[in-house]
Amino acid sequence: MTEKSVRVFTGRKISEEDVRTIAEAAAESLGIGSCYVGDIMENAEIQREILDLPAYVFFTVIVVFNYQMEGQMTRAVRVCQEEFL
Repeated sequence: MTEKSVRVFTGRKISEEDVRTIAEAAAESLGIGSCYVGDIMENAEIQREILDLPAYVFFTVIVVFNYQMEGQMTRAVRVCQEEFL
């Protein structure tokens, strides 16, 4: 996570991670699912090529939103084994 922060309408600074969390919570309240793309900065060159972006554009966070399909809403949640926590 970068040290950059964004200003919201209140004038307070909040982190990019907080913005993502708020957006995901708001989407979930509307029945919209989300998926955080975690390796975006590690693969910046590939993303820039795929999206045909200028060299000065650099993503720090990508979150994909979509309405969940019925199968997604009823599938079992996988839990990490304790040895990996």
